[in-house]
Amino acid sequence: MKYIKQGIAIALIAIIAFGCKKDNRDNQVVETKTSKTSKSDEERQDTPKSDWRKNVKDLEALKPLTKNAMENWLPTNIAGLERGKHTINAYEDLSTLNTKFQCGETFLTLNIVDGAGTRGSQLVAPAHIIATQNLDQKTHTGYVKTVKKNGIIANERYEDAIKKYNLKFLYKNRLYVTIRSNLKRDQIWQAIEDMDFENLFN
Repeated sequence: MKYIKQGIAIALIAIIAFGCKKDNRDNQVVETKTSKTSKSDEERQDTPKSDWRKNVKDLEALKPLTKNAMENWLPTNIAGLERGKHTINAYEDLSTLNTKFQCGETFLTLNIVDGAGTRGSQLVAPAHIIATQNLDQKTHTGYVKTVKKNGIIANERYEDAIKKYNLKFLYKNRLYVTIRSNLKRDQIWQAIEDMDFENLFN
């Protein structure tokens, strides 16, 4: 009986001690999570992401590009490819442009969303994250990475099986540009430079 009581006492002491240790570990986990959350909040305030709302608000007050402005800017050929049909939508709160340049099987599609105006500013809002990312990942079909060329920061995706590039970037914090092409990479970036998006504002 004496040994049984001693055994029960030892078991109770072990349970209490284990419970205290577990509580301490739980408290440490909670403290760590809290401290990480606070740090993340501070980091978010220090990054350029905090400016995107202001830019969206500024864009909302601007007038979108007119149809004439887009028509006058749009090249008839680029990188040796002839322009095909194109669609320009110009409203009071949104302007967009879609076209395709092609020669045989080689092509380059161009999509532009003007961030000016109420709807325009909302549509380009997600594009602000492109310049703040630092991607460099291999995928099962190729790669996706953040690149900077000629002052443009773009999300560049390459699909090796079909030899096609997909580039997205926000030009001058206003024009959300998407380009898809099976041209060589250097040719695509040269085409971007040749397009001279700055002339859209002149």
